Amino acid sequence: MAHHCCVPFCKNDARYDREKLLSFHSFPKDENLRKEWTMKIKRDEGPLFRIRKHTKVCSAHFKATDFKRTLTGRRDLRKGAVPSMFKWVSKSLEHHQPRAHHNVQNTTNQQSVHTERSNMAAKMVNTYRSGKLILDVSKSSEKDNKCDKFILSHYFNFSVGIIIPGVKELPKSLKKALQQDGMSVYFVKQVPLSLLISPFFLENFCRKGRLYMMSHGTKIDTEDCVALLPSGKLVMNLTKDTYERLGLEGKKSQFHDTRHHRYVVILNLLDASFAPGKKTYERVKWAFTDRLNLFYNMLVSWIPHSCDVSSSSVSTFFETHGLFSVLVGLKDKTNTFTDIKVPIVNSQEPNGTVESCDFEDLFDWLGSVSCDCINSDDLNGFLPLYEASDKILTNCLSYETRGFILPQTVQKLLHDLKDIVVDQNLPFVALTVHGFNDTPTTWDTREHGFQNNGDNLYTYVIFPDGTSWCYTAIGAFDTFI
Repeated sequence: MAHHCCVPFCKNDARYDREKLLSFHSFPKDENLRKEWTMKIKRDEGPLFRIRKHTKVCSAHFKATDFKRTLTGRRDLRKGAVPSMFKWVSKSLEHHQPRAHHNVQNTTNQQSVHTERSNMAAKMVNTYRSGKLILDVSKSSEKDNKCDKFILSHYFNFSVGIIIPGVKELPKSLKKALQQDGMSVYFVKQVPLSLLISPFFLENFCRKGRLYMMSHGTKIDTEDCVALLPSGKLVMNLTKDTYERLGLEGKKSQFHDTRHHRYVVILNLLDASFAPGKKTYERVKWAFTDRLNLFYNMLVSWIPHSCDVSSSSVSTFFETHGLFSVLVGLKDKTNTFTDIKVPIVNSQEPNGTVESCDFEDLFDWLGSVSCDCINSDDLNGFLPLYEASDKILTNCLSYETRGFILPQTVQKLLHDLKDIVVDQNLPFVALTVHGFNDTPTTWDTREHGFQNNGDNLYTYVIFPDGTSWCYTAIGAFDTFI
């Protein structure tokens, strides 16, 4: 009888395997091992899927070490073998040395799992992919440079969610970090772009601090959106009409199509050639004044390099030019759950085991808690498909704050959570950060993929053993730092 593979997205069929390179294997009779197989292939027995004697998994989903040869040359599975090679998992946790061209140092404290991504901006370590959900596994013993770079280059954060099992109130250290002392945020009305390239503004704000500015109230798919990054780059995501009237050099948006004619212009305001009297500067000044005078409502925050200078100076600057400026804060919401079951998670097994859930199930659980639909007794609630702990925790805190949250604040929150999970011996803690829907960039100058699955968020899950999982949900055409 010709067999075919029952794994989702696998099209292997014995009828088309003319060279007999594949073998097809029945499900084990042992109930625990069979359960692990169904969990790995992400299928549940029910009306749409029944395991029979002809239900097979092909050899493409097993490692080479899972097989043995019989005396007759037949390839059989070893006892206890479990399928682990799937399209939704790029690499297993199998340890191997990095290839030379990865240019990544291997250390004894770091598992070496390296995958090629031609469409990514950088090689990534310990990475698993499920569609556009990416998981990065790291240890606290590793340097925090990569984590800090990741957080600090995600400039425009709209909301931060914190989930702490076993805690009733938000710890004081987190409350203090969320005050954003010395990092005030202002809403400024009708800011002319010509003002942002004035010599005084460039010298006193762009060069002497980290400036975060983004247009507010404009839709990135139908209107113009701009952002001034702390690197001094002015990013403009423009409609075709604005781009042609402005007269500056740019490029087509990677999401440019028949319905969305968009262009991206990036100006480096700190470049040596961008100075009064220079050709580039005079061209931009002409475009912003004589050609097309553009105004935007903007969210603004400035962190001066000098401790002797107040961050409110930027608000004073705009007010002296007759612009309305008002200080804006954060709005928060807290939920405390009681008698909640927390999934069993093995920090060293992101793909899950018989006893623990995998990284996708944990991500679903975190989402259900943050959306307040964790109550499985409610028909409209979240129905857990993960392994739940027998231990009932008295409390589980779900906290969310919204506004303009600076990356330095997120960085401080993450460092404080690493101490909290160890000091209070918690199973894990989670931090989720959402970017603005209509910001023209995600990480650094990378264009935000608003058209197709324009997700712009990441989640850190921190374990007491020092391991952390970083989930990144990005748009279908977004690139990753």
